[in-house]
Amino acid sequence: MTAEKKAELKRLVKLKLLAHMAETSLPYLSLIINNHRSCSLDLADKLARSANQLQSELIFSPLDFMRNN
Repeated sequence: MTAEKKAELKRLVKLKLLAHMAETSLPYLSLIINNHRSCSLDLADKLARSANQLQSELIFSPLDFMRNN
C-alpha cells in the first residue's frame, strides 16, 4: 500500500472495524497495510469492499491491499 493510501485509510476508516468486516485480525491487517505481508486476492477484495463501504466512496481497490514490491 502506498504511503498516501495508507494515510487516507487510517484517516477515514477504523482499522479494528475494517479487520472485523474483512474477517481478519487487526495485527494481520496492520502487516498488510505496512507492506510486511502479502494477502490473497480474495482478502484484498474483502478489504477494499469493506473500506469503501465504511467511508461510502469508492477510493480503495484490491490492488491497494496487495503487497507493493
